[in-house]
This record gives sequence, C-alpha cells and structure tokens, in this order.
Amino acid sequence: MATFLDVTGLQAFTNIFAFLFTWIIVYALLMYSKVLGGNTVLQILISLIVGIFVLLSEIATNMILVVAPWFAVLFVFAILVSVAFGSFGASTNTPTFMGLKTAILVFFVVVMALLALGEISGGSSIATVGGDEESEGPGLSIITEPRIFGVIIIALISVFTIALLTIKS
Repeated sequence: MATFLDVTGLQAFTNIFAFLFTWIIVYALLMYSKVLGGNTVLQILISLIVGIFVLLSEIATNMILVVAPWFAVLFVFAILVSVAFGSFGASTNTPTFMGLKTAILVFFVVVMALLALGEISGGSSIATVGGDEESEGPGLSIITEPRIFGVIIIALISVFTIALLTIKS
C-alpha cells in the first residue's frame, strides 16, 4: 500500500516516524489512564522502551505505518461527531456517551490492528488437499517466536509490577 511517506521521498524516515508515533501514543495513554500514578519520569521511560521495541521490530514498524493513517481518520471522525453532538446541544460527557465512546474506540482499535496484521502477513493462504490452510506470511508465528514472546511476557510482568507497586494502600 502506498503511503504519503513513499510519495514525498520521506521513506528513509519511516522508522523514526513509527518510533515517535509509538512513543507519543503510549505516553499519552499512560498519562490519560494514570496507571502509574503521577510519576511522569516512569511514564516517559516506559513509553520510550516501547518505542525502542517498535523501532527494533520491522514487523511492528510496518504495522504502525499501516495503522497510523487510519488513526488520523478516526481522530478526525471523532472530532466531527463531537462537533455535531455539540451543535445539537448534547454533551458527550454524560455517562451514556462515555460507555459508548469507550466501546466504539475499542472496536475501531481492534479492527485496525486486525487489518494491519492482515496487511503485514500478506493476507493470503493456500488450501491444501486435506482442507487445512497454510499461511504464506508470518502470521501467528511472530507472537509465538521465543524472543518476541519473552519480551511480551517481561513487559506484561513489569507493567503489572509497577502498577501494583504504585497503588496507595
């Protein structure tokens, strides 16, 4: 899929853009969710580590480059919907809309992630004689690769450890 970066000659900077995008999004999510409390140094450090992991992984970088334009479209759509609700006098801060906004956001993030994984893995399969399908792309073998799986497990353990240590009793 051709992106804006391919057309403008900024192809050499795609890794930097993916790193910055990941760093900023993870930092914003940590600030918004307040999982780590008010410790901004820890939030910056964790988001930097996640950004470095994305920078080191070619698959993650390609996935970010596929998903980032869709996040921009989702952001513009959310702003337009918010303006439309505001023009009719409805507030999006009511409890009814808060649950709906969360559900819609989770749905779109999951759909974009699945589409990006399909784009990265090639999205094609070959049917064998027995009826089983063999995938041509990396598919699920990316997650089950020992190094990637180890990094995911260590990251999850560290996130939950930090979250449990910062809870005030």
